[in-house]
Amino acid sequence: MIIVLLDKKKYYEGFTNSKGQIKEGTGVVELLDLTATSADFTENDIIDRYKKMIDCFINYLQKNSLIK
Repeated sequence: MIIVLLDKKKYYEGFTNSKGQIKEGTGVVELLDLTATSADFTENDIIDRYKKMIDCFINYLQKNSLIK
């Protein structure tokens, strides 16, 4: 099942609500890159990002001899 997450894009980028309050976007570079490179993104994009984060973390642990 693919769910388009257009509503998340505004929360990642930041927005001004109907009361004129500024809602800050995320500081997570990967999410900002994802919103900048896609008009929309799917649940699969988020899952791929999650897998990449886990792989990078495991590589970091291995590189620093924190796991075998």
